[in-house]
Amino acid sequence: MAKIVGVVMAVGVLMSGSVHAEPILFGQLRADYGFVDDGSGRHYRFNEQGSRLGFKGSSFINQHYEFTYIAEAESDIAGNDEIFSEVRQAWIGIRSRSAAGGELRAGRHLSPARVSVVPVDIFVNQAADQRKILESDTVLEKSVVYLNRINEFAYAVALSTDSANEHTATDFLINYNNETTYIAAAYLKGYDQQRVSRLAATYLFPEGHKLGLAFEYLDNKGVGDSHKAFVVSAGYRLDENKRVKLQYGMNKSSSGGQAETLFGIGVDFDLSANTTLQFQYSTNRHLDHADEKETSVTVGVVYDF
Repeated sequence: MAKIVGVVMAVGVLMSGSVHAEPILFGQLRADYGFVDDGSGRHYRFNEQGSRLGFKGSSFINQHYEFTYIAEAESDIAGNDEIFSEVRQAWIGIRSRSAAGGELRAGRHLSPARVSVVPVDIFVNQAADQRKILESDTVLEKSVVYLNRINEFAYAVALSTDSANEHTATDFLINYNNETTYIAAAYLKGYDQQRVSRLAATYLFPEGHKLGLAFEYLDNKGVGDSHKAFVVSAGYRLDENKRVKLQYGMNKSSSGGQAETLFGIGVDFDLSANTTLQFQYSTNRHLDHADEKETSVTVGVVYDF
């Protein structure tokens, strides 16, 4: 928690001299409870993995530029007992106020390659989360990121170094996004020479139904196992407040053996504009390419603000 307090204090000092600062508190609170069979036994589990809390804003510098910032904490999805224990992102930036201008950010930032496949996942932070199959999600420790948008096209370039300043990483994303269609391509050269290529696409039908597909190729350059993986998702809108959803993924390691698979089926009920009740059943076979299987049945509530 001390890391979070430090980030908040640092941003507060930066903003203290600005009369134009308008911080916005935002986040997501979630809680899941359900039955899990993870190979070690059958048990019931409660968790709040993926809950987030942060603030963001911008401040007028002059007629050409504005100052931007964000600080966000997240509950450790690996199961840390302390809520909001991870700094998800914390950066400051300069954004051009012109229509063709971009934004330059510096600090702890989500990898553009990680962001590229987010629209595909319809089980975010549930047991069928696509990150169990698409394994190369990254947060850039010390990074400089440039973003820009030209009509429906956008791109991002990131240069970063690890916490010990020993290794560098390069990250690139380009996407096309309108009201119905999302297409993205991303490439990451990681700190350990790992190369990751990702492609993603979604389509939203007029009735509210949605299809998504993501592909990932990880090349470890002989240091470890490489893999090819994909995730396909589908959401069917029953009415304005209910949606049935399916998700399937497979990860095939270069070391051989049986592929890891993930399957999820669920129903979302929108209780209000920012509150959703979620039910899901999922299976994750050969977890991390070991001879393991996890089955879960959960009910959860998500509140966005």
